[in-house]
Amino acid sequence: MYVHTKFISATVIAVFLFAIALSDTSHAFRSTKQESFTDPDYLDYQPKAMTILVLSDNLEVRKIIEKRLIKDFEKRGIKVFLHDKLFPPTRDWEDVQRGEIYKRYSIDAELIVGIGTSSQQISQVGTQSWGSATATAYGNSARAYGSSTTTAIIKAKSNASFSGVMIDLSENRIAWTTDIYTKASGTLFVGDKGDAKAAAKAIVKGLIENRHIPK
Repeated sequence: MYVHTKFISATVIAVFLFAIALSDTSHAFRSTKQESFTDPDYLDYQPKAMTILVLSDNLEVRKIIEKRLIKDFEKRGIKVFLHDKLFPPTRDWEDVQRGEIYKRYSIDAELIVGIGTSSQQISQVGTQSWGSATATAYGNSARAYGSSTTTAIIKAKSNASFSGVMIDLSENRIAWTTDIYTKASGTLFVGDKGDAKAAAKAIVKGLIENRHIPK
C-alpha cells in the first residue's frame, strides 16, 4: 500500500510539472522592433564583400550572430570576412595596413553590430576608432521553486537591444544604420541565444528592405 501511494505521488508531481511547463510554453512569445536608415547617397548601395565586427563580451552571442550573418550573406553571393580574423587583436593596426588588406580581398564594406548600444554610439566606432568600443549584453531572468528532486520554471523573460552600422570603406562613410529591440517571455524563447538569433535575423531583414542585399 505504501509503494502504491508513493507511485501516485510521483505521478502527481510529474503531471504538475508538465502542466507548468506547458502553461509557460503556451504563453511564450518573442517580439522584435527595428528602425533602419539609409544615407541618401547610398540608396542603391550593395557591397560585394564585407567584414563583420560584433562588439560583445559574450562569446556565445558573438558566435551566434557571426554564424547567422555569414550564412545569410554568403547564400546571397556576398563574401564575408570576420574582422578579428583579418585584424587579430595582437597589435594596433594602422589605417594604411587595414587599407592594404581591404584591397587585397576586395572588401568594400564593414558591418559593425553592437549589443546594448545605439547606432549613434557605434557610428563613432566605425569612423574614428575601430574596435575600441565595449558593449554590455542584456541577460535574462528566471525564477524557480521546488525541492531537491523537482524544479519548475514559473517565469522567464528577457530583453535586449542591438544595433548595426554598415560602412562604405572606400569613402569611410556610414551607408546604413539600424536599431533593434527584442524581448521574449516563456522558456521557449528566453535567453541570450534567442536574443542573438533575433538580432541577426532583424539585421538581414533590414538590409533586404533597404535594398542593400538581395532577397
